[in-house]
Amino acid sequence: MSGFDLLQTLAILLTALGVTVTAIQVRAETSSSKQARQAELSWSMYEAYIDPDLRRARAAVEHLANSDAAPRDVAGYQARIADGWPWSEHYDESLDAQVRRLLRFYNQLSILVEKHLIDPDFVFGLVGTGLVSVWPVLEPAIAYYQSYFGGPEGPDWQDRPRSLYGKVRLLHDHCVAWERREVGTFR
Repeated sequence: MSGFDLLQTLAILLTALGVTVTAIQVRAETSSSKQARQAELSWSMYEAYIDPDLRRARAAVEHLANSDAAPRDVAGYQARIADGWPWSEHYDESLDAQVRRLLRFYNQLSILVEKHLIDPDFVFGLVGTGLVSVWPVLEPAIAYYQSYFGGPEGPDWQDRPRSLYGKVRLLHDHCVAWERREVGTFR
């Protein structure tokens, strides 16, 4: 092999090494930025979870879930909790508004977990027990909002449910499974 061929081979090897090192650095930076984004989203989610409005909603729904007034099905939710026109008063503090606030939070949180934008262990550890304890109220509420649509005289039952709050059930199921794996069994 001539000196020129040796230099050419050495140049190719050094170029390949440079490309490999660059790829490793890019991967490390990408991983680091993903971790930073997850940490930021986790912190934002924690701040939302301890927000006074959401804390009041959690307390109200927890109290309802542990009372005799807790709805056990859609009809019970409609008769005892539903406002009838929840979209008319966006800032009311009725029990139905508190349930909807909690459902929106859990639904958005489930989407973040599903898209791997937030650490599931962090989420399940923080909200899992609370979500499971209020599930007896949330389940009929989800069914109510998926099946009742606004009509001219109030909400009307529709035969084809919509997917409103559809991710909350998934989050609940994951929280239960996570808790069983991590700590033992729920209750």
